[in-house]
Amino acid sequence: MNIEKENKEKVLASFSDQSQEFSSYISGVDKLEYMQQVIKKLNLDNNESVIEVAAGTGVCSRMIAPYVKKVVAYDLTPEMLAEGRKEAEKEKIDNISFIKGQVTEMPFIDNTFDVVITRLSFHHFTTIEEPLAEMYRILKKGGRLIIIDLEAAPELSRELNDKLETLRDPSHTRKRNLLELTTTFEKLGIKVIGKSVTDFEMSLKNWFNLTNCRTQVRTVISSFLNAEINGGLMTGFQPYKKEDELYFIHRWMQLIGEK
Repeated sequence: MNIEKENKEKVLASFSDQSQEFSSYISGVDKLEYMQQVIKKLNLDNNESVIEVAAGTGVCSRMIAPYVKKVVAYDLTPEMLAEGRKEAEKEKIDNISFIKGQVTEMPFIDNTFDVVITRLSFHHFTTIEEPLAEMYRILKKGGRLIIIDLEAAPELSRELNDKLETLRDPSHTRKRNLLELTTTFEKLGIKVIGKSVTDFEMSLKNWFNLTNCRTQVRTVISSFLNAEINGGLMTGFQPYKKEDELYFIHRWMQLIGEK
């Protein structure tokens, strides 16, 4: 099992709390434009079926729904799915299903979906081989697999970067990089047809608010980022100040494969 019992409980605890705020992180104008570009790149058609794995509130699923026959938003957290279902009803989307389950045990037969997409999920997985193999299993021959996730910091700051991410969100395990994902794609026989990285500006305060961080956690992380700005240890966050507020960079990597 990929999400071990302990980490599964951390994911449920973390994302149950985040269900009201989660969409705000991935619904900023820059990120919505990014997802619109991804959707355009996929060249979807109205006969295709799509699954978003670890969908959260299904922001991506709801954006894709108008272009395809059906979409499944699949996630472990009931609160996230409930929020997504409510938003889909508001938007009058009727070709989307919200299904609860674990990524390593998906209740679908082989070769079910034309497109499998997951966003901001892999850094919560204890390993990447099992979930990727399961996504590959349910993908049709010739189908597209899209992974979008936070990219690992450079090696010198990678360990500290992951420690600070986990301090803020205990369900975080480890960021991967494009090379690691590409290598795993190739082992499974998935043909890589596209890859890219994109930097997004993030307000530290808003990032903290997503997980309702305790004051002590905010203080510790802020001290590391302020120290880096003043020449201290590199954290991999590339922090800077704007109008007296701390900001940093979240780098998203994108990998598209074909079965």
